[in-house]
Amino acid sequence: MPAAGIERIARRTRTFAEVFAAAGAGRLAELGPDTDMADAVAVVDAVTGGVLERRRPSPEVVVLAWAGGALHDPAGRRGAGGAGRGPVAG
Repeated sequence: MPAAGIERIARRTRTFAEVFAAAGAGRLAELGPDTDMADAVAVVDAVTGGVLERRRPSPEVVVLAWAGGALHDPAGRRGAGGAGRGPVAG
């Protein structure tokens, strides 16, 4: 596989489990060192898009990230007091 394909897998995955899931796809075995870079990236994108299931962030976490915060989903819900679900008691 060309280096561009390997780098793309590294960018699209977050854990070793995701790397192994993507690498286990049969289509990646078709890629050789002489595969065109654009073709390799397209195949890797198709494979990772189909294999990796991404969880969408909650609206609260999106707002906190937009505002400059970096909290995980449960912490974001606690800190935002359920943004978008009515007034916050306080």
